[in-house]
Amino acid sequence: MEGAVAEAAEMAVEEALFEPPEEPEAEVDAEVMEQWMALARMGPNGQAERVELGRREMDLAYDWQESAGAHGDITTLRHFIPTQKALHVAADDDIVVDNVVYTPEQQGLINLAQEQINALRNGAPPRGHDAVPKRVQIQGKAGCGKSTVIRKMVQMVRTQLGPKAAKLMAPTGTAANVLGMKCSTIHSACRLRPREAYKPLEGDRLRKFQEEWEDVSFVFVDESSMIGCRLLSSMERRLREAKPHCDEVFAGLNIFLIGDVRQLPPVGDSPLYSARRMAGKMVYRTFKQDFQ
Repeated sequence: MEGAVAEAAEMAVEEALFEPPEEPEAEVDAEVMEQWMALARMGPNGQAERVELGRREMDLAYDWQESAGAHGDITTLRHFIPTQKALHVAADDDIVVDNVVYTPEQQGLINLAQEQINALRNGAPPRGHDAVPKRVQIQGKAGCGKSTVIRKMVQMVRTQLGPKAAKLMAPTGTAANVLGMKCSTIHSACRLRPREAYKPLEGDRLRKFQEEWEDVSFVFVDESSMIGCRLLSSMERRLREAKPHCDEVFAGLNIFLIGDVRQLPPVGDSPLYSARRMAGKMVYRTFKQDFQ
């Protein structure tokens, strides 16, 4: 009896100490092995081959001279960005205008724009009663079709006079997005500093500004209700700097003010219809034709 108990106890001890053999890990086909799995098998003490970039077989076999020559020499590369900027024409210069039926007032504006274009192409008529007006104000509430007409006129100008012939501006960045075309703020386009007194441009800044405006002959200014007398006066003075050879108001450019006087007034400035700010008021009075 005692022998049987001792044998059973000995077997229990052996079972407790016995460790079953570990099952081999399932082999993973190298073709289906993910990248992280292959990297994990290399570490933590794996020896990864170190190859200097540029000294690999694929690097040595590549024709670097031919690739570099395709982009020009160092002189060309140094001026690459300014050159491309000068040659670039924004995509929205090709404005697509849907076929629409214009009201008599809208068609009158389109006809006026064509007369202005013809005057530039054929030579402006002498000053007098029959001269084509160059400064026009377009008034109308939201939804009346102002933007549609402006897009049509911009397309006409750029098609007949060149992609840089028309410039669009607005008093604020938010207003600049309303027309759905590339549009700058007045301060940016005219190099004006907000809340600072007007200062003439000089030297290289003046030269670059004149080059930017060299081909411009039409200016469309949206949200004109937000333009004050002081800003309009500064804008007019700056455009004279852009084209110093012309002594006319706004340097003889065709200017369109688009907006609604019943909308937001200018901030920190006198409205164009105010009796104050005489310099801006005198400029505003040169707008001879008003469309509504």
